[in-house]
Amino acid sequence: MKKKKIIFSLLGLGLAAVTLASCGEKKNDDKKDVTSDVINTSSDTSTSTNTDTSTTTSQGGGVISTTSSQGDVTTSTSTQTSTTTSEVIEDVFVSFDSNGSTTTYPDFEVGQDGKVTKPETDPQLVDDENYSYKFMCWCKDEALTVAFDFENDVVKKSTTLYAKYSKVSKDTAIKMNGVEYATIKAALEAIPTSGDTSTYTITIPKGEYHEDGLAYHGTATVRIKGNSDTKYGSDVVIIGKGSDMTQSRTRNLMSFYGSGNVILENITLISTWGRAA
Repeated sequence: MKKKKIIFSLLGLGLAAVTLASCGEKKNDDKKDVTSDVINTSSDTSTSTNTDTSTTTSQGGGVISTTSSQGDVTTSTSTQTSTTTSEVIEDVFVSFDSNGSTTTYPDFEVGQDGKVTKPETDPQLVDDENYSYKFMCWCKDEALTVAFDFENDVVKKSTTLYAKYSKVSKDTAIKMNGVEYATIKAALEAIPTSGDTSTYTITIPKGEYHEDGLAYHGTATVRIKGNSDTKYGSDVVIIGKGSDMTQSRTRNLMSFYGSGNVILENITLISTWGRAA
C-alpha cells in the first residue's frame, strides 16, 4: 500500500506541473495581446517590455523624441515643436520744420495705420519791411514742391515735413524802375519810343486792374511783372479791351509795335474783346 501512495503522489505532482505550465503559457499570450493593443492605439506613445533601465532623447526636423526604460516597461514619447520668428518694428516719427518761424512742434509718433495728424495751429512768420507772409501748407521736401496730404498720405518711415508760406508785397503801388504810377497805361506812356534800348520793368501788386488800350510803340524792352506767388499769376489780373490808338483800333488787350521787346511775367490777361472807341 505504501508503494501505491508514492506513485499517486508523483503522478499528482506531474499533473500540477503540467497545469502550471499551461497557465503560464496562457498568461504570456494574454500579455502579448495587451501590449499589441497599446502600441496600435497611440501614435505618440509606445510601451514594451525591457529588463534594462535607460533614457534616450533625440531632436530633429522640429520633433523631439524621448525613450525611457525602467524595469520591464519602455515608454517612447514624440513632441512636435515649432519656431516663430517675430519682425522687429521700429518706431516711426514725423518732425515739423517751421522754416524760420518761432513756432515749434513736438515730433509726432505714427501709429500702425501710418496716418499723421495735422498740427492744431499753423506756424507764423514775422513780416519784414517789404513783405508779409502767410502759411500755405506742409510739404514733403525742402524745395517745397510737393504738399503733404494729411487725409490720404501714409508714412512708413521717419520723415520731416516743411512749412511753406506765401509772400505778399506790402507795396500796393504800380511802379516802373522804382517810380510810382497811377495806372499801367501811365507807366507805358512814360517809356521813350525811340533811341532807347533799355529795359523798363513795371511791377504790379496783387489785385484786379481794369484798363483799356494798353500799348507801346518803340525800341525799349518792356517787362510787366506781377507780384504773385501763385502759378501763372492768377492773383494779378488785367482786364480790358482793345487799343485806342488812332492809327490802330484793335480788339487786342495789349498792342506792342517797333523793334523793342515785351516780357510778361506772373500776370493773367483777360480781354473783353471789345473794340476801343
